[in-house]
Amino acid sequence: MPCRKQTSLVKAETGNLCRVILLLLLSAVQCHANAADLLGEGLWARASPPGAPNGVAYGRLTNAGPEALEIVGLASLAARTVQIHETFLQDDMMRMRRIDPVTLQPGESVTLQPGGKHFMLIGISQPLRGGEEVLVDVSMASSEVVTLTIPVLPPGETGPEFDQ
Repeated sequence: MPCRKQTSLVKAETGNLCRVILLLLLSAVQCHANAADLLGEGLWARASPPGAPNGVAYGRLTNAGPEALEIVGLASLAARTVQIHETFLQDDMMRMRRIDPVTLQPGESVTLQPGGKHFMLIGISQPLRGGEEVLVDVSMASSEVVTLTIPVLPPGETGPEFDQ
Protein backbone atom coordinates (compact mmCIF):
# COMPACT_ATOMS: atom_id res chain seq x y z
CA MET A 1 0.00 0.00 0.00
CA PRO A 2 2.72 2.55 0.72
CA CYS A 3 3.81 2.28 -2.91
CA ARG A 4 0.40 3.38 -4.14
CA LYS A 5 0.35 6.42 -1.83
CA GLN A 6 3.83 7.35 -2.94
CA THR A 7 2.88 6.94 -6.60
CA SER A 8 -0.23 9.09 -6.09
CA LEU A 9 1.85 11.74 -4.35
CA VAL A 10 4.41 11.76 -7.20
CA LYS A 11 1.59 12.05 -9.76
CA ALA A 12 0.02 14.96 -7.82
CA GLU A 13 3.36 16.77 -7.52
CA THR A 14 4.08 16.17 -11.23
CA GLY A 15 0.63 17.53 -12.09
CA ASN A 16 1.23 20.64 -9.99
CA LEU A 17 4.65 21.12 -11.55
CA CYS A 18 3.10 20.86 -15.04
CA ARG A 19 0.50 23.50 -14.09
CA VAL A 20 3.22 25.85 -12.83
CA ILE A 21 5.28 25.38 -16.02
CA LEU A 22 2.17 25.95 -18.16
CA LEU A 23 1.36 29.17 -16.28
CA LEU A 24 4.93 30.40 -16.71
CA LEU A 25 4.86 29.63 -20.43
CA LEU A 26 1.51 31.36 -20.88
CA SER A 27 2.69 34.47 -19.06
CA ALA A 28 5.83 34.59 -21.21
CA VAL A 29 3.79 34.30 -24.41
CA GLN A 30 0.96 36.66 -23.46
CA CYS A 31 0.02 39.23 -26.10
CA HIS A 32 1.31 42.76 -25.94
CA ALA A 33 0.12 45.72 -27.99
CA ASN A 34 2.36 45.88 -31.04
CA ALA A 35 2.88 48.94 -33.21
CA ALA A 36 2.96 46.64 -36.25
CA ASP A 37 -0.76 46.07 -35.58
CA LEU A 38 -1.49 49.69 -36.57
CA LEU A 39 -2.57 49.74 -40.21
CA GLY A 40 -2.85 52.90 -42.29
CA GLU A 41 -5.03 52.73 -45.38
CA GLY A 42 -6.00 55.27 -48.00
CA LEU A 43 -3.52 57.75 -46.52
CA TRP A 44 -3.09 61.03 -48.37
CA ALA A 45 -2.00 64.61 -47.71
CA ARG A 46 -3.35 67.69 -49.37
CA ALA A 47 -0.85 69.75 -51.40
CA SER A 48 -0.32 73.09 -49.69
CA PRO A 49 -0.02 76.50 -51.32
CA PRO A 50 3.33 78.32 -51.08
CA GLY A 51 3.69 80.10 -47.76
CA ALA A 52 1.03 78.04 -45.97
CA PRO A 53 2.14 77.48 -42.37
CA ASN A 54 0.37 74.13 -41.93
CA GLY A 55 -0.52 70.96 -43.80
CA VAL A 56 -3.16 68.29 -43.42
CA ALA A 57 -3.38 64.54 -44.03
CA TYR A 58 -6.17 61.98 -44.01
CA GLY A 59 -6.89 58.25 -44.22
CA ARG A 60 -7.92 55.46 -41.89
CA LEU A 61 -6.00 53.96 -38.98
CA THR A 62 -7.00 50.49 -37.83
CA ASN A 63 -5.88 48.34 -34.92
CA ALA A 64 -5.51 44.87 -36.46
CA GLY A 65 -4.10 43.39 -33.26
CA PRO A 66 -5.57 41.56 -30.27
CA GLU A 67 -4.98 44.36 -27.73
CA ALA A 68 -5.73 48.08 -27.50
CA LEU A 69 -3.24 50.49 -29.09
CA GLU A 70 -2.75 53.93 -27.58
CA ILE A 71 -1.28 56.59 -29.84
CA VAL A 72 0.57 59.03 -27.59
CA GLY A 73 2.63 61.06 -30.06
CA LEU A 74 3.22 61.97 -33.69
CA ALA A 75 6.30 63.42 -35.38
CA SER A 76 7.54 64.26 -38.86
CA LEU A 77 10.58 65.97 -40.35
CA ALA A 78 8.09 67.78 -42.61
CA ALA A 79 6.55 69.73 -39.71
CA ARG A 80 7.46 71.23 -36.36
CA THR A 81 4.54 69.38 -34.72
CA VAL A 82 2.04 66.74 -35.82
CA GLN A 83 -1.25 66.22 -33.99
CA ILE A 84 -4.57 64.52 -34.56
CA HIS A 85 -7.28 67.18 -34.65
CA GLU A 86 -11.04 67.03 -34.76
CA THR A 87 -13.19 69.61 -36.54
CA PHE A 88 -16.46 70.51 -34.81
CA LEU A 89 -19.19 73.15 -34.97
CA GLN A 90 -19.50 75.54 -32.04
CA ASP A 91 -21.55 78.75 -32.00
CA ASP A 92 -22.09 78.54 -35.77
CA MET A 93 -18.34 78.39 -36.33
CA MET A 94 -16.13 75.48 -37.38
CA ARG A 95 -13.34 74.92 -34.87
CA MET A 96 -10.57 72.39 -34.29
CA ARG A 97 -9.25 70.73 -31.18
CA ARG A 98 -6.46 68.29 -30.52
CA ILE A 99 -7.31 64.68 -29.66
CA ASP A 100 -4.71 63.18 -27.36
CA PRO A 101 -4.25 60.33 -26.74
CA VAL A 102 -6.09 58.23 -29.32
CA THR A 103 -6.90 54.70 -28.19
CA LEU A 104 -7.96 52.05 -30.69
CA GLN A 105 -9.51 48.87 -29.33
CA PRO A 106 -8.88 45.59 -31.23
CA GLY A 107 -10.50 45.82 -34.66
CA GLU A 108 -11.38 49.50 -34.18
CA SER A 109 -10.63 52.18 -36.77
CA VAL A 110 -10.45 55.94 -36.75
CA THR A 111 -11.24 57.72 -39.99
CA LEU A 112 -9.33 60.89 -40.80
CA GLN A 113 -11.17 62.90 -43.46
CA PRO A 114 -11.94 66.48 -44.46
CA GLY A 115 -14.40 68.10 -42.08
CA GLY A 116 -13.66 65.60 -39.30
CA LYS A 117 -10.59 64.12 -37.65
CA HIS A 118 -7.27 64.64 -39.44
CA PHE A 119 -3.50 64.80 -39.05
CA MET A 120 -2.53 68.45 -38.58
CA LEU A 121 1.04 69.16 -39.66
CA ILE A 122 1.85 72.38 -37.84
CA GLY A 123 4.76 74.51 -38.96
CA ILE A 124 5.59 72.70 -42.19
CA SER A 125 9.21 73.16 -43.22
CA GLN A 126 8.28 73.59 -46.90
CA PRO A 127 5.09 73.37 -48.97
CA LEU A 128 3.65 69.89 -49.42
CA ARG A 129 3.88 69.18 -53.17
CA GLY A 130 1.87 66.69 -55.19
CA GLY A 131 3.84 63.56 -56.00
CA GLU A 132 5.95 63.78 -52.83
CA GLU A 133 5.55 61.80 -49.62
CA VAL A 134 5.37 62.77 -45.96
CA LEU A 135 6.65 60.34 -43.33
CA VAL A 136 4.82 60.47 -40.00
CA ASP A 137 6.12 58.56 -36.97
CA VAL A 138 3.33 57.31 -34.71
CA SER A 139 4.45 56.65 -31.11
CA MET A 140 2.55 54.17 -28.98
CA ALA A 141 2.20 53.96 -25.21
CA SER A 142 4.23 50.74 -25.51
CA SER A 143 7.21 52.93 -26.65
CA GLU A 144 7.03 51.39 -30.11
CA VAL A 145 6.97 53.59 -33.21
CA VAL A 146 5.45 52.89 -36.62
CA THR A 147 6.21 55.10 -39.61
CA LEU A 148 3.38 55.93 -42.00
CA THR A 149 4.21 56.93 -45.56
CA ILE A 150 1.64 59.46 -46.74
CA PRO A 151 1.56 60.46 -50.42
CA VAL A 152 0.85 64.12 -51.19
CA LEU A 153 -1.81 64.47 -53.86
CA PRO A 154 -1.70 67.22 -56.51
CA PRO A 155 -3.84 70.33 -55.92
CA GLY A 156 -7.54 69.65 -56.38
CA GLU A 157 -7.27 65.87 -55.95
CA THR A 158 -8.59 64.02 -52.92
CA GLY A 159 -8.07 60.53 -51.60
CA PRO A 160 -10.62 57.83 -50.86
CA GLU A 161 -13.71 58.48 -48.78
CA PHE A 162 -14.53 56.11 -45.95
CA ASP A 163 -17.83 55.26 -44.31
CA GLN A 164 -17.88 56.38 -40.71
